[in-house]
Amino acid sequence: MRESFPKKVIRELKQMLEDAPFPDEGSKKDSNDVLDVLGWRLNLDAEEDSEEE
Repeated sequence: MRESFPKKVIRELKQMLEDAPFPDEGSKKDSNDVLDVLGWRLNLDAEEDSEEE
């Protein structure tokens, strides 16, 4: 069984993205969209893992 990411790791990655310098506010907004997709993919992977058991 594959290990899922601990919530602490997700929070740290999210904080690193939020703290990163962006050329303008538009880019910062886009990074939040990426995080939403990443979170959705992680949730999807977790659901698939639970179905296999």
